[in-house]
Parts: sequence; structure tokens; C-alpha cells
Amino acid sequence: MNKITFNNECVADLTDSFDCNYIALETNDDCLIGSPAQVQIIDNRIFVLDTYYAKKLFVFELDGKFVMQVGVRGGGPKEYSVPSSFKINKQSETIIIHDSDRNKLIEYDLRTYKFRRTIEVPFSFTDFEILSNGNFAWYSPLGYPAGKPHSYILITDTAFKEVNTLLKGDFFSGYSLGPQNQLYLFEDDCFGYAPYSGILYKINSEEVLPKYEISFGEWRYPPMDYLKKESIGNKDYVYSLFASDYIATYSVYETERLISVNYDRRKKQYLGLYDKQTNKTFNYSFVQFEKSLKITGFRPPCGTYNNYIISALRTEEIVRCRKNVEYNKFFDQVISNCNSEDNPVLFLFKYKNADNFL
Repeated sequence: MNKITFNNECVADLTDSFDCNYIALETNDDCLIGSPAQVQIIDNRIFVLDTYYAKKLFVFELDGKFVMQVGVRGGGPKEYSVPSSFKINKQSETIIIHDSDRNKLIEYDLRTYKFRRTIEVPFSFTDFEILSNGNFAWYSPLGYPAGKPHSYILITDTAFKEVNTLLKGDFFSGYSLGPQNQLYLFEDDCFGYAPYSGILYKINSEEVLPKYEISFGEWRYPPMDYLKKESIGNKDYVYSLFASDYIATYSVYETERLISVNYDRRKKQYLGLYDKQTNKTFNYSFVQFEKSLKITGFRPPCGTYNNYIISALRTEEIVRCRKNVEYNKFFDQVISNCNSEDNPVLFLFKYKNADNFL
């Protein structure tokens, strides 16, 4: 198991070390986006899910031109109410939206975007992935089985028949802080992590295999006795945790070259980068990361594409800081005509090569 440790905060300039691309998403009344929670780029199309403002899934072309909205938001049998995530299954050519309000999956055609079917899921979950053998991996902070939980992950077949329960745990709560993407696919393999453990596992239907251990130097995850004390009587513990000295939440994205970990501590956001080729780690606050790349409005990563990490930049902050910040020339060209009410600008970044990453 490889160990990843994010220690002291970095301040080094990164403008010569990263290949950055910017996509200004078209803004009109049919595609108003507050903040992208998840982005996938498939077959020259950009799928953007906004779970905060619009609560809809939109499709754009690679140049940012709006194509259409996927599905309809509402209370009908073919509609979604609270879309919390989506998956794209290229084998079945479907888009699968998870409606967390009604605990169901809604399938749409990947080519036509037309409704295919609604799938009622008979148990609670906050995230899922489709494994290479066709089984489903389901994650829930409440644990499995319901009522007497001992594991975070449930493996089922396509008919929801239980195959296995994996990733043992001692702390289960319906409250959570931060993103719900505890599972992800990388090179057709499924990976996942339990809250506050720091272990990143490779997952199949039979077992979980520890792949990486993520730590933050002197900064610690909340210990089990703290979590149980703060959540006694099913109390919402997240506000206390967010104000504590412990790591409050973290989210992982992986490409062929790097692992990105964005995390919160004492109401401050950080971005940790781990180079898998050199085993080097770099740790930036969001504010310092912006300064190092000469950008503004940086939001937590929300996807990957090839070797790129995908994030978004807030246009209202870009406009507010335009006269006071020296932007890099490529970024400046993209946002020169940006308005504060425009949709976010997608920001894609990756290493140029190992030698020039400080």
C-alpha cells in the first residue's frame, strides 16, 4: 500500500508546470448553472450536473455551446427531483441519474437523451458504480445491512440480489459534510473510501484491497470516540467537526498521472496533489493555488478527463477581482468578456511533465 502524505502548505509558482485549458459555458435561460458538482466529458460532449442551483443535468459541446438539458426536473414518474449524481454507461449507452429524494435511478439514452426507464432501488444509498462484471457497488454512510450495519458497501447483481457486503466500519450516520462521491472508476476498476479512514481501496465483488493511505502530516482525521460523542442520539455532528482542528471532509479524483485530494480543515479548503510517477506530494490552500496559477474563482475538482482534473471557476469572483489580479495570459483571454452572471468557466489542468513540476 502506497502512503500519500500532504504536509506543509506550498507557495511555489505553477504556471510553467501545468497545462491548463478553459471552457466558457454558454449562458442562457435554459442552462443557468450555479456550481458544477459533477462533470464528465464523453464523445466530445460535456455533461454538467448542478446539484445546488438548477438541480439539473446539462449537455454542452466541447467549445461550451449549450446542447440541451437531460430529462425533466419534477415529481412525475419519468422525472427527477433531487439529482445527486449521474453515471454514464458506455456499454449500454445510457445516462443514469440518481434521484436521492426518491431513491431511484432514471436512465436516458446516451445518444438521443430520451427517457428509457425508472429503476426503484429497494435500499438506501448515496453513491454507486457499475463494476466490470456487471454487478453494482452501492455506498451508504448509514451502512449495510439496514438496522444493524457493519459495512459501507453493498454488492448486488442487476436485480438487487445481495452478493456481498464490504468495507467494514464502526461509525454510521445519516449526516455528512461535503461531497457524496465515495466511489469512482479509474481504468475500468472501482475505487472507494470510508469516511475519515484515509484508506483508498480497490473494489471488486469479492473484496476490497487497500491501494493508498492518505494522511495530512500533523493534521488528523477525527478519532472514533470524538465522532461517536458528537453524534450521540443521532445528533448532527458535522457543524462541530467543521469548526474543529480535524480534517472535516475530503474527496478524491484520480488520473493516470496524479491523485487529487481536496479537503477541509477549520473552514479552509485545500488541494493536495500526488504525482504517481515521482511519489511527490504538493499541498496548496485554494487561495494559494489560485495565486500559483494566476487565476481566481477556483472551485473543488468535480471530474476528470484523460489526464486532466476538471474544476470550475466562479465568474462573479473573476469579474470582482479582474482589476486587482494579474491573470496568466491564457486565462485572461478566456475571461476578457466574462460577466458576473455568466455560467462558471470549466478549468482543466494536468502536469506538463515530471521534470518541470517543481
